[in-house]
Amino acid sequence: MTAVVAAATDGRVARGRRTHSAIVAATVALIEAGDPAPTSRRIAARAGVSERALFLHFPDLETLHAAVAEGHLAIVTGGWTAVDPGLAFPVRLRLFTQQRAGTLERITPLRRVALRYEQGSPALQASRRRWSRLAGEEVAAVFGPEIRGAARPAVTLAAAQMVTGWGTWDELRIAQGLSVREATAALELALDRVLTPAAEPVPG
Repeated sequence: MTAVVAAATDGRVARGRRTHSAIVAATVALIEAGDPAPTSRRIAARAGVSERALFLHFPDLETLHAAVAEGHLAIVTGGWTAVDPGLAFPVRLRLFTQQRAGTLERITPLRRVALRYEQGSPALQASRRRWSRLAGEEVAAVFGPEIRGAARPAVTLAAAQMVTGWGTWDELRIAQGLSVREATAALELALDRVLTPAAEPVPG
């Protein structure tokens, strides 16, 4: 009897996890498809669950924000391919900017939605801080030699993180209307300028 009860409990837990994951995945998919504020009905339908199940797992918007932010962050960072810091700088620069541009373009729909709720959402604020930390760690890992060799390493890292952040990407893509290819080239150029010491002036 104990084994039967344990099996039933394990089954319920597994189903609960699947439902939780399905709801998060459905919310992300709807936002990425262009729905900036998916309703509970649309989320439940996309996830293949009832609205009652949705509210049992996420009784308020903040819990859903937390789960979606955490899940999406894990998906995006889990897809990163480590760039070998031993490669020549131009190669690292090209590989890094291509990967970062792809990440920034992918997170854009959710980032824009997050901006609408972030001020009143501790979960979204925490997610943004985690993203900033992880993105900065990636910059530091790939371009460690250049950052350590800079006159002001901390400032150089901060500048490199800024020019490769989502705010810069949004400026390039939306405010300036650049294509993904053009924005990626601009990002690469900006990062190159930050990490490459200025040439010494030629004596007159």
